[in-house]
Amino acid sequence: MTFFDATLAVLEANGRPMTAREIVSQAMQRGLLTSAGKTPEATLTALLYTYVRDHPDGPLVRIAEPGAGRARRGSVRWALRESDVARQGSRSAARRQPRG
Repeated sequence: MTFFDATLAVLEANGRPMTAREIVSQAMQRGLLTSAGKTPEATLTALLYTYVRDHPDGPLVRIAEPGAGRARRGSVRWALRESDVARQGSRSAARRQPRG
């Protein structure tokens, strides 16, 4: 199973936004993923950022709290687009964005 397929399966099973570390941990526990690398979280994070950038209408959304130019450290979560949780997270993140 690919990292992307494992991500979709884990997010669907949990029904809540999750960090890349949480996704990798659960995917490995369930036997969906095996990785010989030292940093599977970094691999997944890069894959998800690239996927969301290249497929803005795809099944995944990035939910994050704004920081001083980028997302606040540790605030990035990934969710399935069609989930109610993703819609709620996107709205609350939009409310927190500073007005310029």
